[in-house]
Amino acid sequence: AFWSQLGDYKLHTLALSDEPHDIVGYYNPFHSYQSPVMYLDAQHEGYRWSGSSAVPSSMCACPGTVVCLNTRESLCSGDVKSYSAPIAQGMWDSIVDGQSLRTPSSLCHFILLVYCDLKSYKYYYRIASPVLQPREGVCIASSQSLVGLDPGACRVLESMFRDRSGIPCYLLVRNDSGWKSVALDEMQRSNGWGDSQKEHVHVVFWDSCGRQEYPGWA
Repeated sequence: AFWSQLGDYKLHTLALSDEPHDIVGYYNPFHSYQSPVMYLDAQHEGYRWSGSSAVPSSMCACPGTVVCLNTRESLCSGDVKSYSAPIAQGMWDSIVDGQSLRTPSSLCHFILLVYCDLKSYKYYYRIASPVLQPREGVCIASSQSLVGLDPGACRVLESMFRDRSGIPCYLLVRNDSGWKSVALDEMQRSNGWGDSQKEHVHVVFWDSCGRQEYPGWA
């Protein structure tokens, strides 16, 4: 299990170090019957300490940072912002330099603060994900529901769902030959599309939950 292996890692490798370490979590796209869930255990290959790892089949990756603190008091009274600020800055930088278009999962970064009570085998944690809040509200000129898309668009969405290549976000685009799915940075590489095509561009997100009380978790 993730917690027991994290405890072993803290005991034998990290010791008293409370430096941040990279970690990766995974989630299944859209299970309408369950609450949002992210896997962090060995069974789902849901964590790593360094290097690269292939995304498990049918899952999307969420990069994260884990910090193993040395006391429960430091977990309860610690300044979460001091850990999350560099992550939030990195997310903003990825938006500015276009990295978020090439790697959408960079916007799903989470932070996990943990205290491992190895004597009683108890684990206390706080988990958070930075949110970028614009200084002014975003005005949406108009919106269009996906309800009523023609069969061609539905077939593309079904194909994307079956494929689940680990990319959490796509563009669904209609061109002269019909509907197709393309990577987010395709718009950047092609300098956008014509006005007529822009009317038929949808952003598609994989979400781990379809329940109304958890909108837009992914």
